[in-house]
Amino acid sequence: MMRILAMADLFSACIEGIVSITTTATGYFYLGQTGCNIQGFLIGTCGIANLTLICLISISRYLVVCQPFGFYEVKKSHAQYGVATAWIWSLFWNVTQAVNDGYDLEGVGTHCAPVWKTEQPLSKIHLILLVSFCYFGFLIILTICYAKIWLVMRKVMPCDNSFLSLWCRPTAIKLRPSTSAQHTEREVTITIIYIVAGFLICWTPYVAVSIHNLAHSGNNAHPYMETVSVYVAKTSTVFNPIIYAMRNSQIRSEMIGIMKPNDAKEEENEMI
Repeated sequence: MMRILAMADLFSACIEGIVSITTTATGYFYLGQTGCNIQGFLIGTCGIANLTLICLISISRYLVVCQPFGFYEVKKSHAQYGVATAWIWSLFWNVTQAVNDGYDLEGVGTHCAPVWKTEQPLSKIHLILLVSFCYFGFLIILTICYAKIWLVMRKVMPCDNSFLSLWCRPTAIKLRPSTSAQHTEREVTITIIYIVAGFLICWTPYVAVSIHNLAHSGNNAHPYMETVSVYVAKTSTVFNPIIYAMRNSQIRSEMIGIMKPNDAKEEENEMI
């Protein structure tokens, strides 16, 4: 699921980056209302799918680490079902948004987003449910899952110079027999915590501005504030790749293998 999460980030960054750079350089959104709807739909789909995947990953980590229902192992089929669920969930919210008020220019008029300043009761209900389920609902799930994981890690992890040593107990008993497995659990958990924290930090300003505009249609936030919150949200596509490269040894080794010249790969194969 992490690879699909990276693909969603890349797809969103490519679409949003190219369009945002050109529209910001020209000073206006030049693709018209049709282009605005297409951009808003694609970016919204990638964004909600991104957050849904992060939520599903936290649930899978909770099931693996805490084992509330006994031994649990994430299989390939589980990841496939999770990815399908994330994209179907995201398409549901964005298709319904497109059917209602669609998407319109936001901030200084160089990017498109859902129409938060709507006066239609049905559209307001839809946006309230969108924020409730796709932001606050996921935030509650993330908090519960990682709180449970932290409590388990606090019991089983030995005190050392790692990140978890800030909270672990000096008398902690090492319950897992494999040191490498324990190290892997710790690294993966910390990596996902960084991903979640970065994503929430990026999206909280945008959600706050959007809620303000939704609740106060006649007293909207300043266009500059709207634009700043949007660009802060866009930085979420940067955090995940950086975290993957810094924290995930498997993805890091694969990236190094891709960037290596063919001659170097051939020499390594000959040595083997």
